[in-house]
Amino acid sequence: MTFLRGVCEHTEGRHLTVHAVNRDAGLKRVFEGRFVGEIPPFTVLGAHIDADDPDELRGARRFTGTVGPTRLALVFDNATQISGTLVPALEREWAVAGEGYWRAVF
Repeated sequence: MTFLRGVCEHTEGRHLTVHAVNRDAGLKRVFEGRFVGEIPPFTVLGAHIDADDPDELRGARRFTGTVGPTRLALVFDNATQISGTLVPALEREWAVAGEGYWRAVF
C-alpha cells in the first residue's frame, strides 16, 4: 500500500487539482481533472491518498465519490482513494464523477 498526503483544490468551474507527496518514498504526483457537474469551490488540506502501488498514480483515470458537507471521498477506477476534510464546509453533500490524468513531478 502506498500512502501520500496532499492538497486537493477545486476553485471554479469543474477543475480539480491534487498535489500529493510521500517524502520518505520520494514520490510526488499531481492529478489534473474535471468534475462532470458543477459543485461549489473547496480545498482539502492534508488529504489522504491511498493506492495499492505507486504506478496507479500515473495516466488517465476516472473517479466517483462524494463532496460535502465536511468531507471529500473519491474512489478512482483502479481503487486509489482520496479523502479529507473540506475547507470551507459546504451546505450539503454532492455525488460526483469525473476524470483526469495523474503525472509524476520531478
